[in-house]
Amino acid sequence: VTIPGASTPIARGGGVGAPEDEGALFPQGTRLGGHALVLQDGALWYVHNWLGEDIQEVSVPLSLGPGRHLLSAEFVRTGREDATPSPIGTLTLYVDEKPIASERIRTQPGKFGLGAALTVGRSRAPTVSPRYPAPFTLRGATIESVVVDVSGEPFVAHEAEVRAYLARD
Repeated sequence: VTIPGASTPIARGGGVGAPEDEGALFPQGTRLGGHALVLQDGALWYVHNWLGEDIQEVSVPLSLGPGRHLLSAEFVRTGREDATPSPIGTLTLYVDEKPIASERIRTQPGKFGLGAALTVGRSRAPTVSPRYPAPFTLRGATIESVVVDVSGEPFVAHEAEVRAYLARD
């Protein structure tokens, strides 16, 4: 089991990334393990809590203009730790289909701890990371949809492909 890619289109009249735009976009799990995509303090960040023992973060300052934006996190497995059955790989954050930050992380096999509810736009206690409070409800932005892809196939931006095709002579 690896971390699924989570794509979250959000929209806000004044732009995304202002200090008032914050909340848990896509949390799953608890302090005993889990992962979350979060807007907080003018940054987009992803946290993976490995069994409550190792909290790993990928974070980047975020300042986007008004309108719709696609915020995504993608994990690509590159191997397995020798000492544990944990997959290792690269977690990449994307904004509007462009990579903006990457870090090597390890994930945990199986479920994300006890009570590992997946929520959208809010996080309840206990949160995946002590860095954000509970409840941590999204404010200042609107989530239009969430896509979780565990197929293992690379992400394909079909709209971008069609735009490129139509732009040809």
